[in-house]
Amino acid sequence: MKTDRLSIPLAPSLGGITTRIGSNIFWSGVSEVGGKGLVFVATIYLARVLGAEGFGVFNFGLTLTMYFWLAVDLGTNMYGAREIAKNKDKKDEILNTILSMRIASGIAAFTVFVLVTYAITGSPAHRLVYLGFSFYLIFRALYTEWYLRGVERFKSIAFCNLAAYGALVLLLYAFVRGPGDLPAAAFIWSLVFLLGGALFLLAAYYRQPGVSFRFVLSPRKWLDNLGESIHFVISGGLSSLYQGLPIIILGVAAGSYDVGIYSSAHRIVFAAVFVLSVPLMAIYPVLSDFHKNDPAGFKRLFHYSSVAMISGALACTVLLYVLSPETVRVLLGGGFDAAVPVLRILSGFFFLRVIREIFVIALSSAGLQKFYSLASVFSVLFMLCAFPLLVYVVRADMLTSAAVSMIITEAGVLLIMLAVWRRKVALQ
Repeated sequence: MKTDRLSIPLAPSLGGITTRIGSNIFWSGVSEVGGKGLVFVATIYLARVLGAEGFGVFNFGLTLTMYFWLAVDLGTNMYGAREIAKNKDKKDEILNTILSMRIASGIAAFTVFVLVTYAITGSPAHRLVYLGFSFYLIFRALYTEWYLRGVERFKSIAFCNLAAYGALVLLLYAFVRGPGDLPAAAFIWSLVFLLGGALFLLAAYYRQPGVSFRFVLSPRKWLDNLGESIHFVISGGLSSLYQGLPIIILGVAAGSYDVGIYSSAHRIVFAAVFVLSVPLMAIYPVLSDFHKNDPAGFKRLFHYSSVAMISGALACTVLLYVLSPETVRVLLGGGFDAAVPVLRILSGFFFLRVIREIFVIALSSAGLQKFYSLASVFSVLFMLCAFPLLVYVVRADMLTSAAVSMIITEAGVLLIMLAVWRRKVALQ
């Protein structure tokens, strides 16, 4: 029987890709919008019950914890997902090696964090808060979300995240009712990740053919993986460093109140970034696959994704700027009026950040993360130059300087990434 040779490969290919991306986007959306939405609800609740001062202490401690977390993740969140997507026949080996490395790193980071925070903190109450956060470093290491993204099991990710973050909201509401419950908030924050870790382990291993857990105590294999993921470590670490620098600087130079005001606006903006970046996380494994097997399709998918993301980011930026007073009043209540001008400034950062996320996903999919690492080095330099320049030369207040320095830094990073994309991908 004669067959139309042009119609056979095209329709199933496009239909399969559309279904694949659509399913990924839907469940990734459920996970990100639902899961991160619950985290956002928990954060806003803490801001309202702890007040600006207590919320500042909470965010200062959480920022310190996230710096130590970088030594646990070791870039595996992005690198692991990419390697699983490209080498599904080796998923058992990749999963066990990376998970074992994360567990060992988590225990080491926990020990160092407890010792360091005890040494630098004189307040017993603050020491207790930091101790509560320290357990996050062990519990979060158990997460296998990166593995499930690599095998495109976004439905399982959604279930695990919704269960864990739903428990976070319920526990905080039950046990944190005022500024005096600040230490309890820190312990609860970490405890929830134990629940999440257990769920993710079940999702990765339970009744999964060809996948069984074994602890891989192999420094050589760990170093081999670290050699590949090091650029994710550098880029992720420096990116987190520059994002957290305003909080650390405000905490040291201004105080917990200013940290609380800035952090409240910062949290709102990053929640919006997370929501708008949902499609990118779903497209990431598909981009990785396309880059290896269909370079032309890789560029087309990137182009269409970019147009959609930039259009959405522009509309959301305008809304965020115009509705800043109402947003602060509705979400944070009284005591946070000073966050309105900060939020308006950070709306510009929001737009630039979403565009940056587009290039992060694309460059990582293409194996060009080392250039993102280079841009991240400059992000720290930009921040360290911009913040003091605004404070001591321009004579802007600390909160304004913190917000504007974020925009300056993000603009510089984006220019570097645009240059890399044009030279290494677009012109190839």
